[in-house]
Amino acid sequence: MAAHNRTNMTARPSLTRATTEAEPLEAWREIVAQIGRDVAGPLTTALERVIQLTTTGKIDREGLRVLRAEIERARRVGMVGQQLSRFASKRLRQSHERLDLAQTLQAVLTHRAREVNARGIQVRQSTRAIEVLVDPALLFSLLNAVLDWAAEGARTSIDFRVDQKDWPPHGRVSCSFALEPTDGATLESLNWHLVGQIAQSMGLALHCDTDETHVTLALEFPRTVSDPVEGMSAVELDHGDASTLNSKPLAGNQVLVVSARREMRLLVREAIANMGW
Repeated sequence: MAAHNRTNMTARPSLTRATTEAEPLEAWREIVAQIGRDVAGPLTTALERVIQLTTTGKIDREGLRVLRAEIERARRVGMVGQQLSRFASKRLRQSHERLDLAQTLQAVLTHRAREVNARGIQVRQSTRAIEVLVDPALLFSLLNAVLDWAAEGARTSIDFRVDQKDWPPHGRVSCSFALEPTDGATLESLNWHLVGQIAQSMGLALHCDTDETHVTLALEFPRTVSDPVEGMSAVELDHGDASTLNSKPLAGNQVLVVSARREMRLLVREAIANMGW
């Protein structure tokens, strides 16, 4: 891995290689090949143990535990493959609800606590209440995928953080962890591809900073419910396509209204209501 690598994506499915519109087929060929490798590895090991069992008629408790673990690994790869196929189809129907990022993250970490602790990984949190408009099921899937990805490469601990950018006032979920010295390759696992596909489906910006020993990933939520600031009103306008630019010239832009008078801020908001807001 390079000494320092920064990936800024609206969720591309690779940490080190950008997937463009001109090469989606090649990118998916690589993912399919990776699924095959990730399934074949544990199943080959499991098959060897089954052959040994049929030959000797014996298997100890440790051997049975390893056999079960290898089969479970292959099963999980298959499940991730199914999810990747679902998100790649672009046929998702999303319901946008107002959710608290900190509460949702806490629910995911609580649900997965026993599993993560069993792997010897400590999870720490630093959060604040940030509300966003997202599909609940997709947000839950995304946070689980981020946790799976981080747990693959983390040495001993994972730090999660929920905060908000100063401007634009977008909510963020980030996680950082120290890498196992020999496990840099796990950053480009199937779970990483899944994180990218879910984030892309949700319209989120994804940023990842990596070096030889440390990783920091951040997900930025553009549809954030901002706290009102006295004398200031932030209006984020809907993104429009080319056919609506004439009728909605402000589509896709943000408008910052600064006035000490609340009625003036409301008046401006009403004036631009039909221009893309």
